[in-house]
Amino acid sequence: MTKIDLIARAKSQLADKKYLALKKTIAQLKDASPKAAIEFGLMSDFQQGRVSGLEERLDKYLADFDEVPYDNLVAAAKMKCDKEKFAEAIAYCHRAIDQSDQLPEAPEMLYACYQNMGKGEEARKVVDALIAKIGPLQRYLEWQIITYASLPLPEVVVKAWEAIQQNYSIDDTVEKAGVFAGLIRSYALLGRVEEAEALISSDIISGTDREHPQVRLAQCEVLRWKGDIQKWANEMVRLADDHPENIEAHWNSALALLSAGRIAEGWERYEIRWQWEGFPSPKRKFHVPTWSGEDLDGKSILIWAEQGVGDQLMFLNTLPELFELGPSEVIIEVVPKLVKVVSAWYPEAIVRENGPLIVSPETDTDYSTIDYEIPSGSLPLHFFSSVAQIKSAKRRFIQVSDKKRAAITGEFGRKYNKLVGLAWRSSLLTTSRQSLYLNVTAMVNLIEKSPSDVGFISLQYGLSDEERDALLATGKVLIPTEDFYDDVHANGMYTGCCDLAVATGSANLILAGIYGVPAIGWGDKDSWVLMGQEQHPWFPNIYQIMCMANWDKGAVVRKISERLAQIYAIWGLA
Repeated sequence: MTKIDLIARAKSQLADKKYLALKKTIAQLKDASPKAAIEFGLMSDFQQGRVSGLEERLDKYLADFDEVPYDNLVAAAKMKCDKEKFAEAIAYCHRAIDQSDQLPEAPEMLYACYQNMGKGEEARKVVDALIAKIGPLQRYLEWQIITYASLPLPEVVVKAWEAIQQNYSIDDTVEKAGVFAGLIRSYALLGRVEEAEALISSDIISGTDREHPQVRLAQCEVLRWKGDIQKWANEMVRLADDHPENIEAHWNSALALLSAGRIAEGWERYEIRWQWEGFPSPKRKFHVPTWSGEDLDGKSILIWAEQGVGDQLMFLNTLPELFELGPSEVIIEVVPKLVKVVSAWYPEAIVRENGPLIVSPETDTDYSTIDYEIPSGSLPLHFFSSVAQIKSAKRRFIQVSDKKRAAITGEFGRKYNKLVGLAWRSSLLTTSRQSLYLNVTAMVNLIEKSPSDVGFISLQYGLSDEERDALLATGKVLIPTEDFYDDVHANGMYTGCCDLAVATGSANLILAGIYGVPAIGWGDKDSWVLMGQEQHPWFPNIYQIMCMANWDKGAVVRKISERLAQIYAIWGLA
């Protein structure tokens, strides 16, 4: 029997699931076509669910042979994806797509990988490519709803839903919970709250789907967008309590409680973050207990940073209260770019870079003297857990001397009576975060309306060429040469040279707070950072413009402009 005949027989036996007969055919194939014998052996075991050792054999096969069938690459990608080895799965998907970019199986698996990894932007590109090449199949439109809702890009979500309604049966929707949750949230984001509520109460969503955690979470978001913050917090707590295994729900309930001004409850639930796999900071392990309010007189305590740069600085604002407890030694660990600024802020502390995730006192001698440790995000539980604590809290500010200010701003500083710092966005320009920021055009508008003897300093890091050109064209802006993204201390010093800062709710606004510079900020009124307060609770020198749901950026710019006009008048420069 020829090699072609043996391969044809093996294909037929595999399709008919005649595994014993196939085993004999594979034995005959080993001499005629070793590669085909390996392939049929792998496919037979895969089809029978005999997975022991299969992954290693599959990896070796794919490493040994450059030309392998498309289906085998997809099968290998699926196995890797099921094992959450997403990087390897993605590599196999791309290898299959390079072989044939018109077939859907590899891109579909690629989408599954990105979606499971929480990489919405990448998942969006894949599903858009599938719709463009294969067509607007119902499952692709469902994926589009789920993906775009997570970014969020609500207009696309609603459009995809309309396409499903026009061309398919809604009853055939496979991922109902994800689709309905994404659609409800998108309606709310667009300000179409009545449509969101109508969908929630309609017969389209069954009772079972309506009680799904994803759908309930979306219903909670509708309450938030309606401005019913207390009811939103109550429903978030109920959702978390109904699903104790859903750690993300508990985390979200903590943020909702903080937003509602139920500060003590919020910070207590905030501690759940270390049990959530999606939390962005890893939990470190130490040989000493976590501080939970014990007497610190004569004791050594380590505060280690978590989350982003702005979060780290914000939480460390509570440290003056800790120093009052009389510790003999305070060690603060932060990301490298914050060491210099935190050292200037708290010179009595030992400030250094974050150390190892698992600390051993025998090998990590820098930790041999500590009695307690605490992650910085747990400090507010002890020092910022009530309105009374927040109002009475001691604050520490860094001051830039007149001499230093003159040296930093040079001729530009001498040219103007007052200096205003500007920062309108973060460096992380994800789709979801861009809705919180303004653009350089808005800043130029503010500059052009300013008195002639007011100069401006760009505190914005990661300036694009277009942003730089627009600012320089005004003739009133100093753009420092330092890399503010990595040199946070330099960013802070320039901030400290300003008489006023205008900044979005990023690290720039926190730096203005730390350097004691009066600042104008803006952001969602129901942000958990504000803890339900009328003004910025972390720094009294920040004037916060409270934005309602679906806020109009043009209206925010007008409010900033009005506030600036008031300040110019106070300065006698109107």
